[in-house]
Amino acid sequence: MDGQVADWTPIGTVRYTDRGATTGRYDYVLNLMRGDKREFVAVLGQRAPVVKCMPDRSDDETATRLSRRADLEARKLYFQWDVERKQRNLANSVWKAGTTFSYTAFVTDKSKYGTVDEPVLGLEDQELEGGYYRCLQCGAEIPEEQAQEAGNICPNCAAPLGPESYIEPQTSQVPQMQGTKSYAKGTVECVLANIFEVTTPFYARDIKDLPWLLYEYDEHKGRLLGLYGEDKDIRERLLANDAPYPALGAGGGASTAGTVAREAAMSPTSVQMTSRRNRMLFTRIWIEPLMYQLLADEEKRKMLSENFPRGCKLTLIADELVDIEEEKLAEHWALCKPDVSDYIFADPICQDFVGVQDLINDMHNIAVETFERAIPWFLFDPMILDPVQMRQHALLPGEGVPARPGVGQSLANSIWKAPTASMDSQVAQWTAGLRETGREMTGVLPAIFGGEGPSQTAREAELRRNQALMQLGVTWAEMRGFWARTFENGIRLKAKYAAASGGDEEGAADEQVASLAELADGKWHCETEEAMPMTWGQRRDFLMFLMDKPQTWQLFGIQHPNNLPQVQQVFGMDNWTVPNLNNRDKVYAVIAQLMKGQPINNPETGKVEPSVPVDIWEDDHQFCAAVTKEWCQSETGRTAKDTNPHGYSNVIAWGMAHMDLTMPPPMPPGAPPGPMGPGGPGPGPAGPGPAAPRGKPGPPPSGAAPGTVPAAPHLSGTAPPQGMG
Repeated sequence: MDGQVADWTPIGTVRYTDRGATTGRYDYVLNLMRGDKREFVAVLGQRAPVVKCMPDRSDDETATRLSRRADLEARKLYFQWDVERKQRNLANSVWKAGTTFSYTAFVTDKSKYGTVDEPVLGLEDQELEGGYYRCLQCGAEIPEEQAQEAGNICPNCAAPLGPESYIEPQTSQVPQMQGTKSYAKGTVECVLANIFEVTTPFYARDIKDLPWLLYEYDEHKGRLLGLYGEDKDIRERLLANDAPYPALGAGGGASTAGTVAREAAMSPTSVQMTSRRNRMLFTRIWIEPLMYQLLADEEKRKMLSENFPRGCKLTLIADELVDIEEEKLAEHWALCKPDVSDYIFADPICQDFVGVQDLINDMHNIAVETFERAIPWFLFDPMILDPVQMRQHALLPGEGVPARPGVGQSLANSIWKAPTASMDSQVAQWTAGLRETGREMTGVLPAIFGGEGPSQTAREAELRRNQALMQLGVTWAEMRGFWARTFENGIRLKAKYAAASGGDEEGAADEQVASLAELADGKWHCETEEAMPMTWGQRRDFLMFLMDKPQTWQLFGIQHPNNLPQVQQVFGMDNWTVPNLNNRDKVYAVIAQLMKGQPINNPETGKVEPSVPVDIWEDDHQFCAAVTKEWCQSETGRTAKDTNPHGYSNVIAWGMAHMDLTMPPPMPPGAPPGPMGPGGPGPGPAGPGPAAPRGKPGPPPSGAAPGTVPAAPHLSGTAPPQGMG
């Protein structure tokens, strides 16, 4: 590459033999660290902790409402950021790199998120009042057109109207729409960074203690032109800078050392390739206001304090400053330490295993060399065995070789077998002990992945695993705090730039955008679950354990409609038909349609009907009513009640229509009570009077005025159907 060659070289030290040849020492590597890393990531990286937004004060209704909206935004970011994959990357990073950071920022990109059109306003002169004449004799005000028709004579007193009595038209500049301009929409993005890219003072203990933070890496020039190429001056300088990177001298020795480390980490052969003309150092530096005090120039200190009171972010490409903007460090950054430490940076999990890995490799290579030296060799009299013939003809097993001892000698005395090396039996035990010691130091014990050996009972295996996971609980606690802080930063940034993003991604109503903007004021925070993630096998075992105890089904919600997808997932059979799963999916699909409309007043029946009609024959009315009521009580439903009352009332009307269909039809006036259908009360085939048609909506609830929108309390007195949990 550009005249440089990267070739294979021996990993071990080269030693010289007495025959003059050069050979590498035994350098076999048993990569146990990679295997332990997979097990570590499989346990802590299989699922991120569930993030829940909570109010700062439980007795504050405003804080409760905002926390519900923040929780909805957290769910959107969870899937938008692909947190499941980021959790695996986080576990991998804390294992081999140490302290890991997250950077959240609002990014506008038309190719990803589209555009939003906004009106362009300009000032135009507009006539507010036309010209007129004021009669100097009688004071009458005559419009200009009327005065011209009268021959410039006052119609009241016949006095002449000359230039001296003319009043000029009154004009003013009024904002007018002069077109529209398209802006790129955006949203909050989250990236993970490690010690190869982030530099901070080592004495800091937390993100809030940092006076500055440096984030830099090598970026493609085309991407940088896309970000800052609209400035013609910057574009020309970037295109003119055609020097091979990192020969730019950007950032001093620390940045050069960082480039060397990143290049070596990316290279399969650990060889740095410096001739990269299309990659440039992209640097961003966050500075807290306390750093302003270090400037000797009072005018500069005042300028920074006035323009960037909350801190600033400097953006550099190579060694040139291209942007400076106000941005507070703690509102964009969060960190995850692999272990408890006094300061921000902590050693990676695998650090303590490096020495053990070296010892195991050395002992393995000694064992291999010993086994090779154990191949027997012997000395022989060339007068007895011909060495030339032995090299040319390989012997077969059991084949005889003709030989004749010397005169007066024994054939056994002409051949001598040399002693061979042997391996001590304790070496294997010592190596296995090293392996166990390394696992105890890193916390990747066999019990966490079921490799400890057979157990008497499943409960015993579970207890062993829980005990082994205690050591990893420290790292899990750091991950929980990391994701809570990251989601807080992301939701607040999304609220701050709600207008710039063109509203919600789904095109929410104006009141919903205003509710999103309110989240920037606080009164809420993020929390995470404490339990470690369960593997698929553990979830399946727990479900099967509950299936054997029907008395606990209602307590744990085995038959709850919202748990049906999870039950099918745990079974691991996508084509397995779970009862009511399709019904539940249909109900939620209809609720999504209802939220976009509003209920309709039917003048013929005097009732309020949903915008989506009820399927009388297809739907299970009890099930639909129960799922609708459960949705109304959920976080999503309560938030919709505040932000979209028309859609919420539409859902209530649809649920109550199903509830009406579960009730018996009304009895005709004057009909005596009798059995209905298969013996139930009311009119029917076995009782007097004709049976009312089934499926016809019943009367409105007691106390409800015709034409009114039903509210949530109408469902509060209705008991849920049996067997629904």
